[in-house]
Amino acid sequence: MNRTLLSFIVSVFSLTSLLSFASAATPVASYSFDEGSGTTISDRSGNGNTGSLVNSPAWGTGKYGGSLTFNGSSGHVSSGDMSTLDGLTRVSISAWVKTTATGEKHIIDKSNCNGVTNGGPFELGTSLFTSGKAAFVIYKNGGNPAYSYAESAVSVTDGNWHYITGVYNGTDIQVYVDGALSGQTPLSGVTLSSTSNSLEIGGNCNSYPYIWNGSIDDVR
Repeated sequence: MNRTLLSFIVSVFSLTSLLSFASAATPVASYSFDEGSGTTISDRSGNGNTGSLVNSPAWGTGKYGGSLTFNGSSGHVSSGDMSTLDGLTRVSISAWVKTTATGEKHIIDKSNCNGVTNGGPFELGTSLFTSGKAAFVIYKNGGNPAYSYAESAVSVTDGNWHYITGVYNGTDIQVYVDGALSGQTPLSGVTLSSTSNSLEIGGNCNSYPYIWNGSIDDVR
């Protein structure tokens, strides 16, 4: 499948399954991981949010084109503090991932990952609450409790590529696996917290690490 067709399929998915918020959505960052070498990844959204490789995650073959592989103990990508991801009322985060790792691992976060009030705004990962399941955590501005989450009904740590999407659409937190809704938690009218944390891919969690162990491709 070529990337143009993939982009069309993802666009159709966004405009159907996620219709409640997609009409108002604008892309903040988009990474293909197709560079294959070097110490940066380009942001294809046009917003210039270049990602910098830290501690040398390895270039590899992705679901489509290239990917980055993380060793579970060091290495991540930092894209800096994107202020456009603070104070949101709706958000969608997605990535292709492949892993067999057990234990809490993070795919994408802009968080300290320590569960405190205003520690977010979000975390997307696996085994955050239940072994093998994908989970999407959002931190509510001034929240008590500090965060809420949804997790998938299916395991995603079987060593195959899976397309994981975390959504907050204003009424529910949702987790999609391979295009199908796999978990949902009702939560209405929430504003996500604002932080000065960097957007990170690969689980460094702004020095509270849950380093990814496996491959990541096509982050949006």
